[in-house]
Order: sequence, then C-alpha cells, then structure tokens
Amino acid sequence: MHTLLKRGLAGLAAVAAMAVVPAGPAGAEEAPVARLTFFGDGYVASGQSYAYTSTTAGTAIEVTWTGQRVHVDVSGHSEVPRTGEPGLPAEWDSFTLDLAAPPGQDLAVGTYAAAGEYPFNGAQPGIRLGGNGRGCSGGGGSFVIHELSVADGVLKRLNATFEQLCSASTTERGRLLYGVADMPALPALVRPTVTGNPGVSLAAWMPTRAVSKNRQPRYTVTVRGTFTCTVPGTFTLEGAVAQNQEFGFARGTFKVTGACTGAPAAWSAALQSTEWTPFASGPAMLGGTATVTGHLDPYYFLSPGQPSTLSQNVTVGKATLMNVASPRTAAPKPGAAPIPARPAAAATVPGTATVPRLR
Repeated sequence: MHTLLKRGLAGLAAVAAMAVVPAGPAGAEEAPVARLTFFGDGYVASGQSYAYTSTTAGTAIEVTWTGQRVHVDVSGHSEVPRTGEPGLPAEWDSFTLDLAAPPGQDLAVGTYAAAGEYPFNGAQPGIRLGGNGRGCSGGGGSFVIHELSVADGVLKRLNATFEQLCSASTTERGRLLYGVADMPALPALVRPTVTGNPGVSLAAWMPTRAVSKNRQPRYTVTVRGTFTCTVPGTFTLEGAVAQNQEFGFARGTFKVTGACTGAPAAWSAALQSTEWTPFASGPAMLGGTATVTGHLDPYYFLSPGQPSTLSQNVTVGKATLMNVASPRTAAPKPGAAPIPARPAAAATVPGTATVPRLR
C-alpha cells in the first residue's frame, strides 16, 4: 500500500515538474545579418583587410544599440586572408567598434565629423576601433550614418561607414551593416599570376679596383619572367635565387614592381650572391611571393589582393665575360703618323756590310 502510494506521488511530482518548464518562444525571430569590414595602414589594421559576416560559420557578431551609441563585438576568422601568409591557417580575431553621438543625443542619419576617441570624446561624437591586442590611443575620426531604422527602441537596420585616425598619416576605414538583407557581396580575391623563365643568365666582370692586388671576378645572375594581374594596382614580386654547389652555397634576393594592366608583362632582376660563394653555372632554385596592392574596393574599403607563390627549378648558364678585354691591335688615332714595322731579325744598312747575328 505504502509502495503504491509512493509511486503515485512520484508520478504526480514528475507531471508537475513538466508542467512548470517554460516552453521556448514559438517562431522566435532570428537576429538580423551583420557585417563589419575595414582596412587601413594604422596600428589596428596594420595594412591588412578584415571582413566578418554573422552568417559565416565560426563567426560571432553581437551588436548592442542604446540609441546614443552602437557597440559591436566581433570574433572569428576574417573572410579576407592575411597577405604575406599564403597557405597558412587563418588567425582567430577579436575586434570591437563603437560609434557614438554626442552626449544627450541619439544617433541619426547624417555625418559625424571631428569625433574623439570613445569614451574620452567629451561633448563630441565618439569613435573607437580596436582588437587583437591593438588600439589607437588618442585617436579620433569621423563616421556617416547612411541608413537607420529603429522600432520600439530596437535597432532594425543600419548602414554606416567610418574612418579612424591613429595619427596624422595613418587611417582605418570600414563599413558596418546590420539588417541589410540586400548587402552587396564581398569583393572577389585577386591573385596575380607569376612565372619565371627556366634559363638564368650569368655575367662575370672584373672590378677596376680592389683592396688587394689580387682582383677576383664578380658574378651576377639575371632572372626573368612574366606577371599578370586583372585589376588596377601595383604588382610586387619579392624573391630569391638559391644554389647549392659542391663547395658552398650561393643565395641572393631581389624585388621588382610593375603596373597591372590586365595583360602579361615582363619582369627581370639582376642580383649577386650575398653569401661567400658566388653564383656559378648549374642548377638553382627560383622562389618568391607576388602581391597586388593599390586596389581598394570602394564599398567595403577592402584590399582584396592576395599573394601568389613562385617556386621552380632553373638553370644558370655559362658565364659571359663583360669587361675582360681580348688581345687586339690598337687602331691608330686619326691624323697620327703610321707606326713603322718592327725590323727583321737581320737588318741591312746601306753602305755597310751585312753582319750576321751570332746564334
């Protein structure tokens, strides 16, 4: 009897517990899509491009709206990989952005110039972009609210651009989108195409002066190739030539730049070994990294140029002597008397007897 009573009470308790569990909100509204992009040569961006979208896997964007200020927290991997790190995994980033109206005012569509560093902006508008352990102390800038929609104190739509000044000559520019369902796609990544010729020329020249009387020839290799980039900008190739030899190792570096025209363009570089061993005829390795700079997406303020790598085997040809003169007869100067021929072994002088030479 007691056992049946305990079981009955336990069952009633379970039903009661189930009855008080709050049900989740039916058809809960999803958070609007958010995107933050920025690029610049200031300390925060450090010459890199950053792009984050809340719908991208592994990315979290939290937007806090108070009316007077919008605060953004971003964590995740940038959708624009770091330049100079081809093939390396993306870094985990963490950034914050604050855009604030002057105290006592709410943000509205318009331009906010002469903004100070938030929260030390005083009576001025405020701006602050920082993260990854980097900030812009004493900076400021400006921002523009292009679109803004708020309902019952809840932010629905925001389109803002901003510019942060870290010094008189360095800036970060970017865009914040929230609830903009028709936001444009991010710009496509741009990778230049770079090739190297398999043959490398070698030139030898003798220095006119040397510390010691024993002058040694110096050897210069010239590498050539082509590059192609499909967007306006500047092409840069930083590379090296390395050569393992029987009794040493030769290596030299080079850097070439050129304008991107959309068509293949030639590049060349002459270099000497910076090691003790000079370059010589034989196999070698040509490598480098090519990038495109100077192309900035006008909407998202991103530089989508990505690095391309060059790595190939080359052959250094036979040395060509550049300033080693070959024996030759000097031509007489104009107007000079002809040089008499050297006398024969036995000479005959008029009026004298021929005297044979002793052997």
